[in-house]
Amino acid sequence: MILSAQNLKSLLMRILRRSGSDEYESELVADHLVRANPSGHDS
Repeated sequence: MILSAQNLKSLLMRILRRSGSDEYESELVADHLVRANPSGHDS
């Protein structure tokens, strides 16, 4: 499965929200995870 960065971020945010994170935290963590890999930090 291939996801665009935006679709991956949205998926991660939904997972994090359902796991108990608030909106701010879920967006922050999802953004960092999506941007980490192209920067050379496998997540």
